[in-house]
Amino acid sequence: LDWLSESPQGDLPEPLSSFVDELTRMLDEYRPTKLARDRSYLRRTDEGALELKLAHAEEETADVAVDVSPTEATVSWFLSHEHVYPDDRVAEERRPWTGLVVDLLAQTLRGAVIFETVERGNSWVRTRTIFLNADGEEEVFSVNGSLLAWLLRWKPERTTRQRLEYGVRDLPTAWQVPDSP
Repeated sequence: LDWLSESPQGDLPEPLSSFVDELTRMLDEYRPTKLARDRSYLRRTDEGALELKLAHAEEETADVAVDVSPTEATVSWFLSHEHVYPDDRVAEERRPWTGLVVDLLAQTLRGAVIFETVERGNSWVRTRTIFLNADGEEEVFSVNGSLLAWLLRWKPERTTRQRLEYGVRDLPTAWQVPDSP
């Protein structure tokens, strides 16, 4: 994996090997110019999972973290995170469930994910993860919030939006998994 400063050696069990293969193809196709290769890595954990960090070259707070195990994956950005499980749907039935993780990463690298954070006073209330569809329209993917937010309803609300972009080359379509060999 030429895009990362560190990557695991040796054989990986499924579905981890499928994740690494598809991640590599996606990075090779996208060629992200704002990926800090020296701070990005893919490591094995003591628990048998993989830990991926895609470090942003210009904004240290814009790093993306991914943990992938044989039973689940977690993708984290800013104050938001998403869980992906083996029973989650994959558009192409022949793809392993970890393909959804690569899809999330591809959308992030393209700048097609917006993170909207709401705070009251200095306290976090909620984060909405919003995807931009092919027509550029916003679609709310998920909302994460604090159960105690109602206690802060008297404080003024502030909303900020952040969007990651990793300088990927212009491609005519969204990430498409290549045909299997």
